[in-house]
Amino acid sequence: MRLMDVASDLTKREESVASNWVETGGMVAKIPGAQAVYAGTLGRAARASNRAYTAFLNQLRADTFESLLKDAHADFKAGTTGARNPYTDLVFAKEIGDFVNTATGRGPLKTALPSFEGGKLGLREKSFEQNAKLLTDTIFSPRLFASRVRMLNPATYMMASPFVRKQYIKALLSVAGAWGTVSGLAKMAGADVSTDPNSADFGKIRIGNTRLDPAAGFQQFLVAASKLITGRTTSSSTGRDFELGQGYRAETRGDVAQRFPHEQVASGIEVCK
Repeated sequence: MRLMDVASDLTKREESVASNWVETGGMVAKIPGAQAVYAGTLGRAARASNRAYTAFLNQLRADTFESLLKDAHADFKAGTTGARNPYTDLVFAKEIGDFVNTATGRGPLKTALPSFEGGKLGLREKSFEQNAKLLTDTIFSPRLFASRVRMLNPATYMMASPFVRKQYIKALLSVAGAWGTVSGLAKMAGADVSTDPNSADFGKIRIGNTRLDPAAGFQQFLVAASKLITGRTTSSSTGRDFELGQGYRAETRGDVAQRFPHEQVASGIEVCK
């Protein structure tokens, strides 16, 4: 299980507070004496807030990991088919830890991919952990991206042990249920909520020129997949439906794939002019 810190090393910080720019006053660095004053006042408060946020997530991960270890051990003692003892089976315990990190948006930089070995089609886990620093320096929230890929990848469920597979399914259904509930309640309250999977606004709550995305980073994957499969896109501003690649300077499947990483990052709250 991965516990984080507020260190200067970006790979050791939570991705939502990965930069220490607000803490150190980087925006006033060119003003003589201003950075020192900022760091001792607003910067100190920002660092305290980031430390509290990081400590909360570490506690959440540790408590969840401990609870799952106890549940898995209880299954083992009860003689459940396929159950394993996480206190003696370290591979199984690490698998549980990887699930906790994935479910909390700090997924390991690895995923299962199809492979041919011995002339047979199978699955093999590909790791990018050796490139963690490069990915953190060049891509916003690579571990959050990886966690969403892992949870939407069918191979993750195929390779997981029965106990961990059940946890993945419960986590994914919980996100889907929360997303549907929040968006449904918002629609009943009068907000605009698109049900078109080819629109960038799919499942988002639109109030005036503000869009709220309660999908926790999953919505962009579903929209991109729908566009690539159907070959159509819907304008989020006009509501018009278009066929990809048709018309003057029309958007293509290649454009959808190229823009996807940037759209995946833009989750949460968006203000559109």
